[in-house]
Amino acid sequence: MFQFGRRNEDKLRIIWLTHGTAGRRKKKHSDVFRFGMGGIGKICLVRRLEAQGLPPNQAYIIISTLTTFLNTNLDHLTQSVVSKSAINEFKAEQNYDLSQFKLEMKHMQEIIEVEAGLEAGKFELMKYCVGTFVSV
Repeated sequence: MFQFGRRNEDKLRIIWLTHGTAGRRKKKHSDVFRFGMGGIGKICLVRRLEAQGLPPNQAYIIISTLTTFLNTNLDHLTQSVVSKSAINEFKAEQNYDLSQFKLEMKHMQEIIEVEAGLEAGKFELMKYCVGTFVSV
């Protein structure tokens, strides 16, 4: 019934069904994708490769390499993920910067209007001076 050198998956299923998940810690999101957690998934994958005709050592090395690669990439992914609070903070900073820019543009527009008024005043003053010199 028990095979030497191989785990008996049916026995493990029976143990899981009789004991359930009581007392186990809740899995983190990243734990769900890890093949190294308990090794059951890893063993199943090795057995599938063995069933395809690969020698056990080669199958184990392939699966170990793949799981290491996937776990490393998952670690890099979790480090590059941004939280909602960080996104909201970034949005708040951008909104503040945008409002400051709009305020600055409004002041610039007022300055442009004042400069245009000064230019018009200069033109009127020159026109008045030329008119005065011509009439003399």
